[in-house]
Amino acid sequence: MSAMYDGLRVMFVEDDPAVRAATAQTLDLAGFEVEQHASAESALKNLKEYFPGVLLVDFQLTGMNGIALLERAVTIDRSLPVIIVTGHGDISIAVKAMHAGAYDFLEKPVSNDLLVGVVTRAMEKRRLTFEVSDLRGASSRRLASIVCLSVTLWPWSRCATASSSYPMSRRTS
Repeated sequence: MSAMYDGLRVMFVEDDPAVRAATAQTLDLAGFEVEQHASAESALKNLKEYFPGVLLVDFQLTGMNGIALLERAVTIDRSLPVIIVTGHGDISIAVKAMHAGAYDFLEKPVSNDLLVGVVTRAMEKRRLTFEVSDLRGASSRRLASIVCLSVTLWPWSRCATASSSYPMSRRTS
């Protein structure tokens, strides 16, 4: 599994050291690289646009809670999959998390299989997001090179720019 997600990691935010260690170990054994944080504030310092991975966040954190972190995270990177985990779940919190852009919402205790499955699907979504972005970039660069080639070879063509020495108004048919 880890070869498929090379370069991608799970940013895991949990303020309970024992839960953080156990969950990180579960994810590590499943083949994921895990970056651990004890607070939302610590995670935010390391979260940049195009973060290479997914965000796994406990809802009930000391300081900024998981929903507030989710809201900040999606302003930094709107395509970042954010999974909220809570032991204090109710329907209103789940709805708020999903409206804020959560990828998924899990209630503690979470089975290892469920956790690994959700993280795997979120990681696959992130990998595909990057792949599509790369393909769009390559396609745009290819199109730009074709347009530039057209302008170079056919300055009187439709691809000519306004600064061309062959203005559109002087074309002969």
